[in-house]
Amino acid sequence: MLVSQGLRSPLNATFDYFASCDASSRAVLFKLRLPSAVPSVFVAARMAVPGAMFGAVVTEWLATGNGLGYLMVTAMTRPRIGYSGLWAAVAITTLATMLLYVAVEVAESFFLAHYAPERLARSRR
Repeated sequence: MLVSQGLRSPLNATFDYFASCDASSRAVLFKLRLPSAVPSVFVAARMAVPGAMFGAVVTEWLATGNGLGYLMVTAMTRPRIGYSGLWAAVAITTLATMLLYVAVEVAESFFLAHYAPERLARSRR
C-alpha cells in the first residue's frame, strides 16, 4: 500500500513535463515514479523488520524445533538453561532486530541522498 502510494505521489505538473518531452512510459517509471517511491519503500521496510523477526522466531519454535524461538519456549523446562538462557535469547533477538532496523535506516539515508535529497534534508530537521 505504501509503495503504491509512493508510485502515485509525483505532482501532475511533473507528469505534464514528462509528457511534453515525449517521454516513454518506461522513462516515466524509472525516472519519475520509482525515485518518488523510494521513501515509501523504506518506510515499509522499517515497518517490516520487527514483524519479520517475530515471524522468524515463531517459525523456529513451531516448525523447526531449534533456534532462538525454540530455546525461548523450552528454556523453562530445562534446568541447565533456565532464565539466563531465556533472557540471552531475548537479548540476541532484540539486538538483531535493532541492527536490521539501523541497517535499513542507513540504506534509506544513502538512497534518499541520491534520489530525493530534499526529503533527506526535511527528515533531519
